[in-house]
Amino acid sequence: MARAVQNIEQDIQRLDAALEAIAQELHGAYQSYLESLGESLRKQLVLASYHLCTQGYPDRFLALSLSQRQALQQELRQLGQRSQQQLLQFLTPPRPMPKAMPKPPSLLEAMVSGVTPGDLPSDLPSDLPSNLPDELMLEDDAGLDDLSLEDGGPGDVAIADLEDLAASLTPYDVVQWRDVLEDAIAELLQDMSHEANRLLQRMNMLSSALPEPVLEVASKADMLADASSGPPNLLKLRIEAESENKNESETAQLVVIHLRLSEIEFSDPIFSLKRAKIRELFAQVSQIGHDYQRVHREKAIAEAEAAWRSSWYDD
Repeated sequence: MARAVQNIEQDIQRLDAALEAIAQELHGAYQSYLESLGESLRKQLVLASYHLCTQGYPDRFLALSLSQRQALQQELRQLGQRSQQQLLQFLTPPRPMPKAMPKPPSLLEAMVSGVTPGDLPSDLPSDLPSNLPDELMLEDDAGLDDLSLEDGGPGDVAIADLEDLAASLTPYDVVQWRDVLEDAIAELLQDMSHEANRLLQRMNMLSSALPEPVLEVASKADMLADASSGPPNLLKLRIEAESENKNESETAQLVVIHLRLSEIEFSDPIFSLKRAKIRELFAQVSQIGHDYQRVHREKAIAEAEAAWRSSWYDD
């Protein structure tokens, strides 16, 4: 016999309260991390620009007038300050996610539940993949990769079931919040690298003949890069161009700014401590996620047993 539903709901309330407390801690941990990241990002942009101007293209930098050098340095400082402010704007408190659209039942599920193909909604998208995964795995280096929050078997709990609980925050919501935040940080680094390279191009530090797609690729990928040597947050690219002789090609080496989160964090040991704190909190989220699955499964069993007893009668 399962426990009383009321007792199980009390456990759920305790899990909700614990998750809310951890979510608040995570918000504070990320705020501290982003404050340090913004400060370091601003410094690393200036340092990478310094190395590019003095070691990558010293002749081009010397060709600039004093006012041009000062204008370049000023715009780089302003770019770093804007990015520093933008980082903190990414941070919002974790909130419950909107309900996910339920996926259509498989043929086996339809047979078990008594649903026939004619009973299925006619407005379902026709391009749904046929190999939808049975489980949604939350990926994280703190152990969230084994936390399943989608209906994938007899012991799992559907995401919709978790979201029906008075729109309470779930472990899935917290992980989604983290992923959105980390993606925003990565995108900011790309945009910042691209804008810095465009500025260097306007100031004749980079060739004006360099096409925009090359600058865009340089801000997003480490293709053909020599990242193991040289100053951090710089990218070396080799570009081949056809010469006047069609049977030959000319190769030019290009050095551009490419801000990397790993190198920015490596510049200051404080990031290791702050990342460790975030991983520790997500390990707690992972444990709560497993507890959520257990108690919601237990509640479903208790409610099913009660429903059986209430509808049973002897002939």
